[in-house]
Amino acid sequence: MLSSPNFINDFIKWPKKYQDGMLIKSTCDHLVNVMRSNGCVYDCKVCQKFMNVLGDNVGIGSSDVQQRVRLATTNDGMRINYFVSLVQPLLSTTSNDILTIRTNTVAERLLWHDNNKQLKQITGVVCKDQQSNQKYIISANKEVILCAGAIHSPILLMRSGIGDESQLRKLDIHCNINKSYHNLPGVGKKLKDHLVIPRAFVTTSSHVDCCQSLNGVQTIFNNTNKNDGAQYVLMDGCILKHAGPLMVSSVFRRDYQHTNNKKNIISYIKQYTFHIIYALILTILQWAVKYIKPLTHFMTYHTSTLLITILHPKSHGTVTLTSSNQIRIDPAYLTDVDDCKSAVSAWNQSAWIKDTVMNKSWEILPGSLYKVYSSLSWKGSKVDDEVIITYAKQFIQPYFHYIGICSMISHANQSNSNEEEAVVDENFKVIGMQGLCICDASVFVDCISAPTALTCASLGYILSDILIKEGGEGR
Repeated sequence: MLSSPNFINDFIKWPKKYQDGMLIKSTCDHLVNVMRSNGCVYDCKVCQKFMNVLGDNVGIGSSDVQQRVRLATTNDGMRINYFVSLVQPLLSTTSNDILTIRTNTVAERLLWHDNNKQLKQITGVVCKDQQSNQKYIISANKEVILCAGAIHSPILLMRSGIGDESQLRKLDIHCNINKSYHNLPGVGKKLKDHLVIPRAFVTTSSHVDCCQSLNGVQTIFNNTNKNDGAQYVLMDGCILKHAGPLMVSSVFRRDYQHTNNKKNIISYIKQYTFHIIYALILTILQWAVKYIKPLTHFMTYHTSTLLITILHPKSHGTVTLTSSNQIRIDPAYLTDVDDCKSAVSAWNQSAWIKDTVMNKSWEILPGSLYKVYSSLSWKGSKVDDEVIITYAKQFIQPYFHYIGICSMISHANQSNSNEEEAVVDENFKVIGMQGLCICDASVFVDCISAPTALTCASLGYILSDILIKEGGEGR
């Protein structure tokens, strides 16, 4: 599903040339046109009933609601990735000597040297062939462009001795010949993600008619009435006919990370017992849905999920190494008090959708248990809010729109390239390194009000233009 960010508001913290969003917008428009010309984009049809309810009767004033019916990259209801829609058609029209693709290959670390210069020089990449288990070096004459994704780009930097020096010294990680480090404390910091709070339902009939398996009908709410600056997305998960079973089964996930802060033996037993039970339920459910046709029909056409999404969370986590090979990812969902308030506001808005679109449905999560839990609590809005927050923390799901772990220098700190949170400059170049760029979601300064893929493709296009201009006519 293609989704454009809010170009006016999403990039105001970025460096100056990105702030108004027009550079990103023009590039996104161009890429969409390219994908459309490749036959991979079309205007998606939506459930008019759901859109009518969201648009006309949400109860917060039409000026506060932005309806976005978006483009879909699909083929017979299946999503098409960006390689198929952008890169593959380009490769088919170019000669083979322009690009060498090595499969079954893992990039293990970057090589660089420090000759007492102000900038360290990148020299190559250590790779490993997974079939032969042999390691080899690819030398870099000019540039290494790191596009390993929001999680693995910072991991690759840290494994190469680039990051928070105090942490890397504890792990005894160093990769250059002088056994030195390139201190960039911002590597692995500022991890953010859109977060999803699910409400799952069993329906008496297939009350939403949709011919395609799309990515859900979404309406964006700018909650100006509450004056909390939050922005939410309410998604109708029942649009995903083929994904219905996955949506329902996924809400059984539970994370005790923020509800049990004391790591004692009881909390570990609870955690692992729950995960074992969840894995067993999920396995049985997936098997049953696949082989028991009546259940397949029921799960596909008589279940739905209302997904509450916080688009601009303030909570941020970390990506760290616990050893040279072990990775720890902590998104720190709902650790900021403002995000908890946003979750409550979004929940209260979703209650109206539940009473309209889902009025003939039985809510199974949180459902009756939530009502019993609420009735046992003290009366009053504050206690009710605490119940909602507890449920959200226990059943929150990642959106996997991870960003910010190698953050680009922001508008607020452009004058100070050594600011702790900055890893790359406005041209994607790693601060203090010569010949090393990062171009993926890890460089985002903050969350955007859309999935990240189209913006990532846009950044790749912008970086290619920068490199071409730097290389001159012969590049």
